[in-house]
Amino acid sequence: MPIQKITSGVVDASVFSSPTISGNLSLDSTGTTGVRVPSANTLAFHTAGTEDMRITSNGWIGVGTTTPANTFTVKGTGIVAERDIDTDRLIATYNDINIFANATGGTNHNTFTIRQSNNTTSNNRLRITGTGLLQFDSGYGDIATAYGCRAWVNFNGTGTPAIRSSGNVSSITDNGTGDYNINFANAMPNVDYTFIGNTEGIGMCVAAEDPQLYSSTTTIRMTIYRGGYFDRSYVYAAIFR
Repeated sequence: MPIQKITSGVVDASVFSSPTISGNLSLDSTGTTGVRVPSANTLAFHTAGTEDMRITSNGWIGVGTTTPANTFTVKGTGIVAERDIDTDRLIATYNDINIFANATGGTNHNTFTIRQSNNTTSNNRLRITGTGLLQFDSGYGDIATAYGCRAWVNFNGTGTPAIRSSGNVSSITDNGTGDYNINFANAMPNVDYTFIGNTEGIGMCVAAEDPQLYSSTTTIRMTIYRGGYFDRSYVYAAIFR
């Protein structure tokens, strides 16, 4: 395969009638930059002795990985596709969904934001802040921190208490007529939570007993009262923190 023309280190491909290269192709004098064939029908592109990109035998491309998991796989740190108009940093896009890191005008480097339709901040849909707060737009007008319900329960308080449905509640303890403990499946971070309760019946008062005496990170005591204590068939409670 004669090479007839090389200009400024570039091979003129027009001089090849049917070019065939066997083995590895080095593109510098040290042999550390070039194209290699690590296995049958696979190409690996190296610079300074390190593989940067690979095309596998099935046509998949891997950047920063020798084992691409799909058509195009990129692995590494600080991967940036582009910057949008308000200096946010785009990570990925799919149809009309855009996923950003740093999506607060480029000033907060620890946030993760999902936008919809276009790259303006008015289309923010969900964000995880640098402090781990979950924010989303659900009628707020813009994304805002969501304060989640840590536990909730719907139970029958007559006879032996029976849970109909619940979240993060493991059991109900019957302390007597109209007197219950709600036991959490996963403990609260502290006792500074808020209790909300309700039941059927006019004038019934559903209250949490003194948290300093009867409640903890793993349970809260509640009573149903109207001139005396009553068991009720439908009792509802929720804990926010």
